[in-house]
Amino acid sequence: MVQAQQRERQQRAAVDLKHHIDEAQAGLADKAEVHQTRAKQQADMHAREFNALLESGQNPYAVSHTFSLTHIFLDISFT
Repeated sequence: MVQAQQRERQQRAAVDLKHHIDEAQAGLADKAEVHQTRAKQQADMHAREFNALLESGQNPYAVSHTFSLTHIFLDISFT
């Protein structure tokens, strides 16, 4: 009788653990999808800016480097 109750508790705990693992995996998958979407949007935006600079006759590497340094400075000074 005691062993049956203990086995039932263990089975319930295993099912609960499986449920929590499934929830966590679903949450991580959702977050990964959002991250991938944002990364793709950012890469697309960067490519458009790069091409626009090329078309306007500017050096996209020089402009991009200055832009990156400005953002690094702003991030440091306001955080």
